[in-house]
Amino acid sequence: MNKTNVPTKKAPKFTSEYALDTTVKFQSIRHAAYGYTFAKPETFIEQTDTIGQVDSIVFYSKLKDAKLIYFVEGNIKGQDTSKNYLFQYFDKLETGQHSAVKNCKTLKSELCYDNHLNYRGDFTVLGQLDNRQFIWKTQLSEVPISGDLTFKTMLFIYPIELQKYYQPIGVVLADKFGDKLR
Repeated sequence: MNKTNVPTKKAPKFTSEYALDTTVKFQSIRHAAYGYTFAKPETFIEQTDTIGQVDSIVFYSKLKDAKLIYFVEGNIKGQDTSKNYLFQYFDKLETGQHSAVKNCKTLKSELCYDNHLNYRGDFTVLGQLDNRQFIWKTQLSEVPISGDLTFKTMLFIYPIELQKYYQPIGVVLADKFGDKLR
């Protein structure tokens, strides 16, 4: 069976428990160097922040109660498919071992990984970290020039008491993020 006949598996749609505030507007942005698109709420302001990630972009809400981070990690040679890197990265997050959300608790997650996509895929996680909730989306995909694989990540963190407002925003951000593999 050749690759084009391999069935594609799709994860269930990652949704919010709450409705999106209709006054929230989004701005779409393309990261040319890493070849992905992302969005931010128009009211969020880009800030310099050190999160331990070299290639990161950070935005804060006006009141600085919510933080939106886009970053890239890893550099896997395109031909190195001997390991399932996406599952390993997903497990690191699910078990609270990633440095950006150390000791977090996963509340809901979905993983879409398909050999049809040549070892590429993505996952989305709704999690909790102390008194904050977060939505995390990672996509394993190619860097446009080199063809190497990287983990491109969106992390949206907000207070749990404001989840009714921020959770649907995070779901929209996760939906708009990435290379659109599926």
